[in-house]
Parts: sequence; structure tokens; C-alpha cells
Amino acid sequence: MNEFIDSINGKSVVLIGNSSSILQEQKGHLIDSYDFVVRFNLAACNFYRYPEKSVGRKFDVWVYAMMSEKRCIKVYNEMKIKPKFFIRNGNTDNFQSGELTEKSICINYDFRRKFKESLMIKEHPSTGIVFLHYLNTCCNPSKISIIGFDSFENKNFYVNKQMKVEKWHNIVLRKARSRLWPQVVPRQLLLGAGYVCRGAGLENGL
Repeated sequence: MNEFIDSINGKSVVLIGNSSSILQEQKGHLIDSYDFVVRFNLAACNFYRYPEKSVGRKFDVWVYAMMSEKRCIKVYNEMKIKPKFFIRNGNTDNFQSGELTEKSICINYDFRRKFKESLMIKEHPSTGIVFLHYLNTCCNPSKISIIGFDSFENKNFYVNKQMKVEKWHNIVLRKARSRLWPQVVPRQLLLGAGYVCRGAGLENGL
């Protein structure tokens, strides 16, 4: 992680969620103004098919958690834009040696386990929240913002129907909000209300 941590030190970072609500706004210019733009999972090979004025075009970090190695490689091969950093929320121990495996930086099991235990929930936190927590506790960016997150109240912008994973995350988020989420990540940030994280604190931003 050292190269990633060093590169992101003192820089502005924006995490782009996959909610279809992002298409209803024109934040593309704002998104592309950040030093580092982070996109998640299948959005990596789909976002550029949508209006630049809504989703932007910059892509610096891919954070992914799909279980299937075949699917991960398929997304990687279909990327029109290859980011500089590939962050795996999980490990690649069972992946065959290849370009994606060699490029990927893994958020280790102990970090994810301790975060989950701190929330006192049985379910796994979503990839977006794990990475947000990682940035806010282990890195030193000048600013972290989130756009396009709405706790899965809307479907992903690149699919025509709600995915099972969204329904699963809904259950997780409902339980998490009533417990320790506000202590780790303030509820306004979790709901994508336009809050900006600076170091360990938060202030209204977007």
C-alpha cells in the first residue's frame, strides 16, 4: 500500500458511488476536478458510456470486491480507461498469476475484521464504506468527498433492475445505522448528503 498511500498524501479524493441518482445531476466537472477519482466494481467498465456531465471521465483508482476471478478479469479487460491503482477489498490468494493480480493492492483481512468488529455487526460492511474507512484512518488526503451514494435506495446506474447485492446491503445498512456507523462514519456522509471529510473531521461540502 505504500505507493498508494504516498501518492494520495495531501491530495483530494472523491469516491463515486454507483447509484442511478448520479445521472440526475451534473457533477461531472466537479468529479474530474479532484486529484484522485475512485470508482467501484462494475462501474469501471461502464461509466464512460454515460454522460460526461453526470459521471465525469477521470478514473484513478479501481476498488473491487467481486468474488469471481473470471468476472474481475473480464471487467479489467473491458476497461476503456485503465486507472493507476487497483485496490482489492479482499485477497487474491486464489487468483492465478496475471496482470490484474500483480497490479492489485489488497486491503488485508485483519483491517476488515477489526472494522467489522468495531461496528458489532455480523454482516460484512460494503466495499465503499470499508474503503472510505481505510482512507480516513490510514491515509492522509487533504479532502475526501463522496458522490453517488444513497444506501442503495436506487438501482445501480449501469443495470436495468435491482441487483441482489443491493438488497443485501440494504439490510446491512439498516442495522449499521442504528448501531455504531455514526461513530465511524457520520450518517450524513453514509447517506451521501454532500459532506466532505478532511482528515478525521467532517464539514459540509458539495
